[in-house]
Amino acid sequence: MPDRFVHHLVSCAPRQWQAVADALKAGGAERLAGAGGMLFGAFRSQIGAPRDDLNVITAWPDGSGRVSVAQAEGLLLEGVSDVRSAQSLAMWERSKLPANEAEAEVRRKLSRRYDLCDWTTVYTTTLLTAEDMADEARWA
Repeated sequence: MPDRFVHHLVSCAPRQWQAVADALKAGGAERLAGAGGMLFGAFRSQIGAPRDDLNVITAWPDGSGRVSVAQAEGLLLEGVSDVRSAQSLAMWERSKLPANEAEAEVRRKLSRRYDLCDWTTVYTTTLLTAEDMADEARWA
């Protein structure tokens, strides 16, 4: 049973998240296993996080030694192309500036809600490493 889990935020080149996820499920999982770890899951954003970011969890049993986060990430990403580093948040910051008085009023109202929170983040993900099944659920 794993006793240590490591979160990796993997920023992929535009529209290459699937190729990167496939590479992680194949070679990445093998390299991790060779070092005593495992690929616990790779998740793609649905809402709130960038389209091309993957959240990846690796797991390390107690007997695997103390692999550092950097070592775990190196094993996970070794030879995987289309992975890029995180870029400037400037575009996001600029998008928060209101374009007109109506937008400014909406921002004022929202800020009252934000004043109640100490910290928050919202995003949903899809597990990419699970067995794929047809989605038969329908909203009535």
